[in-house]
Amino acid sequence: PNFTLADALGKAGGLGDRPKLKDMTIIRTSASGHATTLKLDASDPQVQGNTLVMPGDNINIPQGSPGTHYDPLTVIGVLVSIIAIFRR
Repeated sequence: PNFTLADALGKAGGLGDRPKLKDMTIIRTSASGHATTLKLDASDPQVQGNTLVMPGDNINIPQGSPGTHYDPLTVIGVLVSIIAIFRR
């Protein structure tokens, strides 16, 4: 009866890669078939702990952009090249 969003995320195995918690939605359908979309900023732990999840709710967590990640070996190779240029 008191199943929270935090409980649901835990049961699901946690969050995937790059979750956009600020843009989370819960789509809740009433017994009459009317759907309501709840927009949440689930980056706030209080929101996760205080938002109740009901049977039949659909929780949507969009994925954020991958950002920029550099391969460490590529970075080292570039630095070695730059150092070699300056030593000439």
